[in-house]
Amino acid sequence: MEKSSFHCDEALYDHMYETYFCALCTYACKYVPDKHAAADIVQNVFMALWKLRAKFPSEESIRSFLYISVRNASLNQLRNSRRSRTNLRTFLSEHIEREVIPDDEADEAVITAETERQLLRLIEELPRECRKVLKHSLRGKSYKEIGEILRISVSTVHSQRVRAVKLLRQAFVKLF
Repeated sequence: MEKSSFHCDEALYDHMYETYFCALCTYACKYVPDKHAAADIVQNVFMALWKLRAKFPSEESIRSFLYISVRNASLNQLRNSRRSRTNLRTFLSEHIEREVIPDDEADEAVITAETERQLLRLIEELPRECRKVLKHSLRGKSYKEIGEILRISVSTVHSQRVRAVKLLRQAFVKLF
């Protein structure tokens, strides 16, 4: 049997980190409400990936490892934080009622995280002016505020935002 030539080197690791870090943080937040704790979990999973990098036969197996590990680590974090602040009886009732997330909800969380990852990637691929306008708009800025920040007219802000949304729609249609 021929051994696979796949190898998780530093460049692939960096690519996986850049590609999945934000999506995995979003996914972890489905379990752990604290964004900083979620980011720590994801960071720890990436450290584990680096240690185990020689064991993966493909990029897809790494992706699966990342999502499964983040889910498990998030559930462990949730369990540990509950233990530290409640007595055993309360913990058991919360554990049974809240910690078990049905598979369809877990699947939905993965889909949501992946969709968000794709959206962020597509936003970064927009033309520079469209991207700037859209990012300010997503932060809740008004057209007038965006125009002042970017030193462009309100009508230009409007047209750039419309263009950005149109380009994103077209890109999403191609993805799905």
